[in-house]
Amino acid sequence: MACLAASLMDVHGHICRQEGAQQARCATGRDDSKERADLTTQPNAKVRKRIIVLHAQSSPEWRWITQHMPDVDWTLVRAPVPRGKIRDRLGTFMAALRAVRMGRQADLVVSLGPGVAAAMEIGRRILRVKTPHIAYFLNFTTLPRGLARLRQAQSYRTIDRLVVSSVVEEAIYADHFGIDPARFETVLWGVNRPHFSDQPVAGAPYICAIGGNARDYGLLMAVAAARPHMRFIVVVRPHNLVGLTVPSNVETKTNIPYGDAMAVVKGARIMALPLQSADTPCGHVTIVGAQYLDVPIIATASTGVEDYIRDGETGLLVDVGSAQAMGEAIDRLWAEPATGQRLADAARAFVEAECNELNYVNHLRRQLALAPQI
Repeated sequence: MACLAASLMDVHGHICRQEGAQQARCATGRDDSKERADLTTQPNAKVRKRIIVLHAQSSPEWRWITQHMPDVDWTLVRAPVPRGKIRDRLGTFMAALRAVRMGRQADLVVSLGPGVAAAMEIGRRILRVKTPHIAYFLNFTTLPRGLARLRQAQSYRTIDRLVVSSVVEEAIYADHFGIDPARFETVLWGVNRPHFSDQPVAGAPYICAIGGNARDYGLLMAVAAARPHMRFIVVVRPHNLVGLTVPSNVETKTNIPYGDAMAVVKGARIMALPLQSADTPCGHVTIVGAQYLDVPIIATASTGVEDYIRDGETGLLVDVGSAQAMGEAIDRLWAEPATGQRLADAARAFVEAECNELNYVNHLRRQLALAPQI
């Protein structure tokens, strides 16, 4: 940690020397320094709240929920997309330090994802910035171990609010990292209806499966092999297929654009979500997307998805590791399209009411109101 702190201080010095050339821009595209001047030269103007957001989205045009909160002054700082390279990590810390420095004059600093959350908190500690830090999208496919766990635990323990997407994650992460459970809060995954490409998948009806985190695709291949009369399309990462025998009735797609993946979901008759364990806190992003697109879901009965699927009401849940249970559920919905439609209708009503972007808007407004007390 001492070596890391020293490296970060060197980065901080570099940022200070480059301050004039590295102006942050707010969500409206205006120069941040000019915006602050405008606010301070209007004697009767209402003081606006200000939020600094650190994220690692690939698109520089991404604006998260800023359009829902036009009364707030936003500054979005983009870190490199994490690929595990040293230069990406250094770039993330540089972005974090830049965000934290601007956070001195903000009401909240916000991070989106576990990696940028740790970087922002280390920067906040080094620069001694007291602005409250809210970390959203805290989720782990595989929990870090050894020194990695210790390093991240040091950062997470002083973050003011740690926001997860399922209730079970509160207890899992509090125990694993040794964090006060009171720092955690669950906000259901909130997004708009996903966009999908305008090229539908041609051919016979099919069952789809998408995603790469904590999936049990070996089980799904066994289910497909026992049903050669059914068509399956899986959208996966290349490593998900390593060591698997892919039956002839399964089409695989890897590394395709998001819109094309959503088009596969939109055109499916059923979506299957086979997870590796009964306590896997993954899959909620895929679930919410399919629910918006009116596709019935069959998922492994994991505590991580229970906040999103009620068995027999908004989807079907099956025992972990059971190809028989998954197969029987698929057979049922394949033979009973009306049942599938009933589940999809109820799921869409649930997701439209409970899993939209206003989840984060409402939570952030509460945090702004509490900021002086956090």
